[in-house]
Amino acid sequence: MSDILFPALRMIAVIGGFIFLIVIHEFGHLVAAKISKIKVTDFFVGFGPKLWTFKKGETTYGIAAIPLGGYVKMAGSDLIEDEEAESDDERGLAKASLLKKFFIISAGSAVNFIAAFLIIAVVFGYGGTATNVIDKTLSGYPAKGILKPGDKVVGVNNVRSTEWTKLSNEIRKYPNKNIKLIIQRNGQTLNLDIKAAVKTVDNKKIGFIGVQPKSRPLTITESLKGSGAFLYEVVTTINGLIYKAITGQPAQLAKSSTSIVGAVVVGTQISTTILNYLFFIGSISLALGYVNMLPIPPLDAGRIFLYVIESIKGSPIKRNTLIGISATGFALLLTLMFYLVIKDIINFF
Repeated sequence: MSDILFPALRMIAVIGGFIFLIVIHEFGHLVAAKISKIKVTDFFVGFGPKLWTFKKGETTYGIAAIPLGGYVKMAGSDLIEDEEAESDDERGLAKASLLKKFFIISAGSAVNFIAAFLIIAVVFGYGGTATNVIDKTLSGYPAKGILKPGDKVVGVNNVRSTEWTKLSNEIRKYPNKNIKLIIQRNGQTLNLDIKAAVKTVDNKKIGFIGVQPKSRPLTITESLKGSGAFLYEVVTTINGLIYKAITGQPAQLAKSSTSIVGAVVVGTQISTTILNYLFFIGSISLALGYVNMLPIPPLDAGRIFLYVIESIKGSPIKRNTLIGISATGFALLLTLMFYLVIKDIINFF
């Protein structure tokens, strides 16, 4: 029974995390609109029939029947449902300055980026970082019987360091080859010869000796720096993949991309601990913020792009044109989503 129950609970937690991230994204728009004095008519968690509402000032808040995210509605922001009088509201989004529009539209992604930064920092802080002190050796690997718990690795071949990441990266360079470990044991410095085993990671063979290093908690400063470095590395990697796709090499981006279905499956599989779950949710928050910064209507950056065009031409884009552009962008996103869902389903089976 537990074999079914625990994955089901993890899946519920992952889906709940998705909903939470979408809601805080919309909450970012809400707060920015309120700060900018833009008229906000509705803020709902969920979609569909309204289950519970209350009104404060000019805004109706509530919960809807379908718990798949949420939405915020501002005067002059809905191309289809807004009445002309509402679109002409002096406090509507359409009448706001370009700077205010940029602030309001980008606030959703900004909240997701901030959430990702803080969540990943918490994960790094509590998860700690590996030290160069051996905690234990793994059975069936070269280090067993050669290294002992408490040994401090200070060098690999000619590379001297107290940072485990640097030492580990050096070991990885020598699959199935002899390496020399410099360790400190009981106040003595020893030189030990060991032949690294071969381990395959991402279709690449690396050296592996089979040790588990001790970890230590990170300070707040270290956690924040580590989180910032992680987010920068992820965004840089994604930018590189998108650039390759644009310049005629889309295969790697397609292979690395996943749909919400695939993401839920992956999240369910890896969320075996609280820290793993938080790391996944933080990564998804980063992805949600990043995707909305792609200049494709109706994504947030796409809307900003259209506002910039309006500012340059000095007059609003015709309503039917805006609807057509948004519909085209939406169709493109649906096509991409359909492709990714099919790809994830095929890979799953």
